[in-house]
Amino acid sequence: MNQLICGHQIRDQLYVSLKNRIKDPIGFAIIQIGNDGPSDIYVKRKLAYANKFNIHGHHFILDSHVSEGRVIDLIKQLNHDPSIHGIIVQLPIPKHLNMRFIIDHIVPHKDIDGLTSINLGRMMTHKEPFFIPCTVKGCLAALNSLNEDFSGKTAVVIGRSLLVGRPLGLALLEKNITVIMAHSHTKDLVSLCQSADILVAAAGVASLISQKHVKKGGIILDVGITKKPDGSIVGDVDFDVVAPYVRAITPVPGGIGPLTVHFLIDNAVKAYENQKFQ
Repeated sequence: MNQLICGHQIRDQLYVSLKNRIKDPIGFAIIQIGNDGPSDIYVKRKLAYANKFNIHGHHFILDSHVSEGRVIDLIKQLNHDPSIHGIIVQLPIPKHLNMRFIIDHIVPHKDIDGLTSINLGRMMTHKEPFFIPCTVKGCLAALNSLNEDFSGKTAVVIGRSLLVGRPLGLALLEKNITVIMAHSHTKDLVSLCQSADILVAAAGVASLISQKHVKKGGIILDVGITKKPDGSIVGDVDFDVVAPYVRAITPVPGGIGPLTVHFLIDNAVKAYENQKFQ
């Protein structure tokens, strides 16, 4: 391995410029429904990082059996609250709830996760969205830290979620990268991954990617996060096995995660700026 892509280091380099943009009180809301191990981790980190900027993160915890109407009523209330500049529905949510229906009740200019149909649609149609999903921005920042031109390179993205895989594929296409999307129905994943100059693992399956999957000298972005019974956190990549074979790799924890949190706060600040100067 030639380079460890350290999310904490990149985040710290971005911290001061973001801090300098904050002049007035800013608030955002996180709606969490039920209990989910990785979600609990990310919510705590988001609130703690927001506090470093004196940004007020409002945390709404709803029962896992909550009705869809109750969630939407809360979103509508936050949409009209001038002290709340951004709104997040922490994913995943219980299966009895319609994720798309719920998220699309967030007004696009407060959708700081960038997941409403309007924001995603603007990405698809090459019209600048109000917000790009935070994990996507984190992955792009990780690649930018390498100071390379990736035009013409091949990227394989494992995972087709609206949170990471699909919007990240679009963002990489904008950089003139050839993008291959892989998922649970993909045949011969190993051979496909071996063709990747950039391999993005975003399946949420612990240690899915081993040495046999990677192209020697490739770049690995590990977006997965799984909490093991002993409390430790692992990614989708078997880091110790894979790292010696690649040119650059993000660790878990400490890779894309800190950047995702940073760009959530960046989006919250952008939401405040947009609403103030409209």
